[in-house]
Amino acid sequence: LWEADDSDDEARSSKRGIFRLFRRKKAQNDDSSSSPSSPEWRRKFQETDTLAAPLSSITNRCDKGKNTCLLSTDDSVRAKVLGRRQATMDAVCVMFLLVGIKQIPDIAAIPFSSSWTAAEIASQTVPALGHVLADVLLSWTPFALVAAYMTKQTNNVWVKPEVTSLAHRVAKTVEDEAKYGQLYLRLVSGLPVQQRLARSIHAAAKAQVTSLVATSRLRSF
Repeated sequence: LWEADDSDDEARSSKRGIFRLFRRKKAQNDDSSSSPSSPEWRRKFQETDTLAAPLSSITNRCDKGKNTCLLSTDDSVRAKVLGRRQATMDAVCVMFLLVGIKQIPDIAAIPFSSSWTAAEIASQTVPALGHVLADVLLSWTPFALVAAYMTKQTNNVWVKPEVTSLAHRVAKTVEDEAKYGQLYLRLVSGLPVQQRLARSIHAAAKAQVTSLVATSRLRSF
């Protein structure tokens, strides 16, 4: 009897030992699958790995580091439109100036000589100049000059503030995205935050907007 009981206990312990081995192996497999170094975990991380909106925006601006542009596609289109609008205002201003100059009478008909005395200039040149000025005032020249001046002021009052607003908005957006990126790197890799970097990017973005507007303005002619 004692020998039979001992054999039964050994069988049970051996069976439990075998099943315990399987259970331990299964637990190890579960732990390895949830480990960050496992291929399954890496695959799941890559499938769900998406950048935050500020990081995605700033990487799209520079085409993932392929260029140094800080403007988005919409910002570039808007800057080019403003540059062409300024070029249109310049062309209209020049057209009004040419029309005004064309309406001026022939100034070469005014008598004048460097050898004349003051009395001769007062008796001959001044009356002829007065007649020319009277003809100018009766022509379209004053209206053309006023129109050219108003066109120039319209450019300064209407278009230039839009350029300034666009440059400020883009620079502020890029600066905020750069600060977010620095905080992200601080959390991920422990890199220190550089305060000058955000300010430098702010100034660079503003300069890029102004440069793109000026380039589009010149290329429109």
